[in-house]
Amino acid sequence: DLLGGYIGDRYPLCEDLPDKMFLRKGSKYRLLGSNPLPELMEDNEKFATDPTIKRMVLASGSDLYKKLYNDGVYLNNVI
Repeated sequence: DLLGGYIGDRYPLCEDLPDKMFLRKGSKYRLLGSNPLPELMEDNEKFATDPTIKRMVLASGSDLYKKLYNDGVYLNNVI
């Protein structure tokens, strides 16, 4: 920032958040597609080919997958 700090300075660390907070009611998920470098994200290009990068893969039977899949009409956002 302009005051010599970092962008995330005012946010809690992930390790300080309650366990499994991402599963709380009202959590928002964005479907970015299968491209490792989606259009709306600016990651280093090496992320596309780096085998050490871990990517989340949803089980087709999971509730989140079913909501995003939406009977074949993929939703970009689900809450």
